[in-house]
Amino acid sequence: MGDVRNRIGGNRKRRRLRMELERGHDGRPLKAVEVLTRADQLLSLGETLRSLRALDVKAPRRPQLDDEAVALILETQRVYRFDPRAWKLLGVDLNRIDAS
Repeated sequence: MGDVRNRIGGNRKRRRLRMELERGHDGRPLKAVEVLTRADQLLSLGETLRSLRALDVKAPRRPQLDDEAVALILETQRVYRFDPRAWKLLGVDLNRIDAS
């Protein structure tokens, strides 16, 4: 019985998170950390990066990747440990910037 409730709750959470990524806040883009948080949760629930990209996510513009921005991104990742695929919704490939 508990397993059925968990699946139902997980599906509701998944729908809510997907809707928030698509709609943003009152039609405005989400903040970068909000996109990352929701995408990370969805990826942990079994969503694929492909399915998230198909949502037309209301995200901020891709950041300019100067040294300061790269340092901030890497520090944010170190602290929050988001699924690295979530960053790709913001146009950031952690593997590329970490190697540079």
